[in-house]
Amino acid sequence: FLVADLEGSTPMGPYEGMSITGYDNGEKVYVMLWMDSMGTGVLSSKGTLKEDGAIEYVSEPYADVAAGGKKMIFRMVTKIVSDDRLMFTMFAKPADGSKEEAKIMESVSTRVKE
Repeated sequence: FLVADLEGSTPMGPYEGMSITGYDNGEKVYVMLWMDSMGTGVLSSKGTLKEDGAIEYVSEPYADVAAGGKKMIFRMVTKIVSDDRLMFTMFAKPADGSKEEAKIMESVSTRVKE
């Protein structure tokens, strides 16, 4: 499993986040847990490898504090851009289907060479 710590800012202010990702050999799927300082829950999702090499995760419905506690479904895409860069993009939509999916975050990680 890979543990990642993130810091960033949003229109609502700064945040700190943490993800734990890995591969579940029993279920044959990628798994991800996401936690951040904007909420108190743990977002759980499962993912599949796409033809372009990206891993696409889809969450279970999640009571999102930033959305006023409304149940949301998140889709996250992790893509290796190069040997030294990884892009993570997060999308959200209401679990009740009342709105289209919207991109809510994009993060680019760069390997630090020492």
